[in-house]
Amino acid sequence: MIGSWVAVVRRRFSQDGLFWACAATVILLVPILLVVAWRATTLEQAQQDAAHAAMVRSAERRAQVQALALALKDVESSHRGYLLAGDPSFLRRYHAAAPDLDDRFAQLHLAFADQPDQQARVFRARELASQRMEVMEATRRARDVQGLEAASAIVATRRGENLMEQLRAVTDEITAAEARNLSQRLEQSNRQTLQARRVASISFMLVLAAIVAAAVMAFRYTNLRTKLITRARAEAERRQAIFDSAMDAIVIFNPSGGIETMNRAAEEMFGYSVTELVGRDISTLVPDAMGGDALFLDRLRNERNLRQGSACEFEARRRDGATFPVDINFGEMHQPDGVHAVAVMRDCTERRKAELAKSEFVSTVSHELRTPLTSIAGSLGLLVGGAGGTLPEKAGRLIAIAESNSRRLVRLINDILDMEKIQSGKLTFTLRPLDLGDLAQRAIDGMSGLSSETGVAIAYVPPDAPVTVHGDADRLTQVVTNLISNALKFSPRGGKVQVKVEVAGRHARLRVSDQGPGIPAEFRERIFGRFAQADSSDTRQKGGTGLGLAISKEIVERHGGRIWFESTPGQGATFFFELAAQRPAAGAPAARTGNEPRVLLCEDDPDVSHVLAEALRAQGFAVEATATLKETQTALASGRAFDVLLLDIRLPDGSGLDLLRRMRADPAMRHLPTIIISGDRADREAMAGLGLVDWIEKPVDMSRLQAALGQAIDTSDDDGPLVLHVDDDPDLRHLVEEALSGRCRLVSAESLAAARSRLAEATPDLVILDVGLPDGSGLDLLGELVDKDGRPIPVVVFSAQAFDEGKIADAVDAVLVKSRTSLGQLVATVRRLCAATAAEPAET
Repeated sequence: MIGSWVAVVRRRFSQDGLFWACAATVILLVPILLVVAWRATTLEQAQQDAAHAAMVRSAERRAQVQALALALKDVESSHRGYLLAGDPSFLRRYHAAAPDLDDRFAQLHLAFADQPDQQARVFRARELASQRMEVMEATRRARDVQGLEAASAIVATRRGENLMEQLRAVTDEITAAEARNLSQRLEQSNRQTLQARRVASISFMLVLAAIVAAAVMAFRYTNLRTKLITRARAEAERRQAIFDSAMDAIVIFNPSGGIETMNRAAEEMFGYSVTELVGRDISTLVPDAMGGDALFLDRLRNERNLRQGSACEFEARRRDGATFPVDINFGEMHQPDGVHAVAVMRDCTERRKAELAKSEFVSTVSHELRTPLTSIAGSLGLLVGGAGGTLPEKAGRLIAIAESNSRRLVRLINDILDMEKIQSGKLTFTLRPLDLGDLAQRAIDGMSGLSSETGVAIAYVPPDAPVTVHGDADRLTQVVTNLISNALKFSPRGGKVQVKVEVAGRHARLRVSDQGPGIPAEFRERIFGRFAQADSSDTRQKGGTGLGLAISKEIVERHGGRIWFESTPGQGATFFFELAAQRPAAGAPAARTGNEPRVLLCEDDPDVSHVLAEALRAQGFAVEATATLKETQTALASGRAFDVLLLDIRLPDGSGLDLLRRMRADPAMRHLPTIIISGDRADREAMAGLGLVDWIEKPVDMSRLQAALGQAIDTSDDDGPLVLHVDDDPDLRHLVEEALSGRCRLVSAESLAAARSRLAEATPDLVILDVGLPDGSGLDLLGELVDKDGRPIPVVVFSAQAFDEGKIADAVDAVLVKSRTSLGQLVATVRRLCAATAAEPAET
């Protein structure tokens, strides 16, 4: 470019040396002008650096002023919180405020060292802050010494408020003055920059090549910058469109919780505009975010275990003060000034309403289905048991089918409701020490009917000694029952299911083995899933919902145990579950796991023993059989509670008469009802005075034995105990009345008001209580159920409504769920509690 210019000049000028003079001049001017241009550019850069430094210093000063204002606001909020609530925890930031404010004022004083007018304003602000702190301290002392009214009187003088207004005015003056100073500096810098640019322009105009080069470079730079700006603007607009079109509210805030921006959905959700919230604390929207000395993000990490993308539930607040629940998903943005956060908020009011509606629906289903099903199953059970007289054979078969299917329907409904409890986290447990072997025996006894239906025998291998675990008896029985039920269903007729309880290291283990087809390989991974069936045809052939194993797994794992299986196709399957074994306390009786009356049967003839045990189990009794005096004494001394003893006289290792005499001399066993079953009448007179319930000769008359057992378990009162039954279902009240007929005096009440009326008429010996009543909860009666001496009346909660049993464990004696409890179990529970109540005076 320069060569071309020289050629042009050379053509224009003569050869007399003028060209060379001009060339020499240009050659000399070029470096000079380049130096001038370079110097002007350097000065321009220096001015820009100075302007930038001034802006940074100004920003820092204003940030210090803003931080001071926020600190004063924080102190005032803490002070106000303490005045209103009287909670000393509000004073932590208040007491830390004085040195913090002094430090901040000292920093401001140093920051404005070159501005005397600003230093004067800082000094004025410091005086006002000190006066405000004195007013707050006086108010706090008045609150501590004289109470809230005295503090309110000081507040009412508005002196503190006036000081704060003056202080805000001073800080506003400082900020405004700093802004003016910065503006002046920038204007001066701009003028100097303009001058430098002019110098550079003139210099480059003198050198055509430099001008052209500068123009080319400027063009390329401008073109590139324009493209970059256009691209950045398009990207910003695209992101802003995404930001604003999101259906969820999005709020961006800094590490301390100050709001930086938010989208339109957030504006609509909270009722604020962006400009109203920028700079305000996140606690304006989420009150739970207030408080604590740490930064908001740090508190979230520590208190709520915040992780990138994790969600938490908070209570949010709209502009009108209304609160509502929100799910907040937090994300972090690493910026040069620190970690900022993005909060994506979703109003979960409708979800909560749906959960509440679901809970209410389940509660309604629980009550409205379980109560009539209990009546239906109970009525059919009474008919099958002969309560309505002898039925024709055809009618008997139909009734048996109806009774069996009613029990099946109850099980299905229980499984569905249990699964809902698991999903909602409402499955509760009442934990206590249990004998796992005793629990297994009771579950086996309860499955005798299904065993007969399927034609599959149950073989039980008991442990050598009691195996104690800490668990919920009803829920663990449910697990064992599910495993045995599955084994019976899938074993062939004529097959055998083995149940074994053992100790494996530090764990108590129960295993259930069947002789079924085994578990297919493709089904094993989902066998513990909900509604899991190996084959859809199994649902029709075997019945069930496919929820039993899923519920069992949840129950076992909630007990801190594990459940698994082993299976070879074609060779059956074995299911295991393990719980932590506990060593029972010395002399502590084994805990009872059910409400059936327990019978200790001492009979040396195995055939007679088997027949009697099966007959009694079919009648709802739990039976433990022994064959010798030694075994009987061991059972009695083990601590297992028995309701009645069936005793043979002629035993291989001695006479039952000697055992009976030792029992009557032992205060712990003196009151155990005893029925003699013997084929020898020789010792009958020797038994006089030993408190026998009955002497039944062999062969045993089962009707007489049942009557004797009823007499043994019932109280000795001629009229029987007075039982108050509170339930709003008339059919169920009638059914319970039939079941308890002849065993007690029963009065009924259909509501809380009727129950209180019955209590005013007479004090019952026991109360059977439903929870869901037309005029309130039956649990409201618990505080009123005391006898004339102020002792609590035994209470059996018999309800279909779900509730937290742990909250009333100390106020009731038994909790029975209608659809899970047979009438026989209810009767047995009433017998046991009435017998215990009647025995208390003798024991004392």
